Amino acid sequence: MRLKDFDYAQPGAYFVTIASQGRACLFGEIASGDMRLNAAGKNSKSCWSLLGQKFPTIEIDAFVIMPNHIHGIVNINNVSVGADLRVGPPNARTGAHAGAPLPKMIQWFKTMSTNAYIRGANTLGLPPFQRHLWQRGYYELSSVVKLL
Repeated sequence: MRLKDFDYAQPGAYFVTIASQGRACLFGEIASGDMRLNAAGKNSKSCWSLLGQKFPTIEIDAFVIMPNHIHGIVNINNVSVGADLRVGPPNARTGAHAGAPLPKMIQWFKTMSTNAYIRGANTLGLPPFQRHLWQRGYYELSSVVKLL
């Protein structure tokens, strides 16, 4: 699914696809050509939007939730270029998760969205899922651009 020995912490844009376990349609439905998110889809969207706050070296780009999978673009920034990040605005690109690789980000998203789904199943009546909310692993396509 991913390139062997590739450094998924290096700067670049990564197109990620994450599918629900068994491709179960848990996140909403397509009606009249529009994707209509249910509570689980909205929870997953919320978790995805928090990635940039949790992992300060990334920026979230385009993102879409489908009934049984998601697609998103994650841009990992080069934190070694530019000003000294120890001084600057409060949202400086430092912290425990600065420089975290893509797999760690996806793991965090899956954990948080699974926990949100479980809460929704308990409070909103979302249908239960079998064993895991997400399939193991994920698919990605990288277009890493090296700065000269």
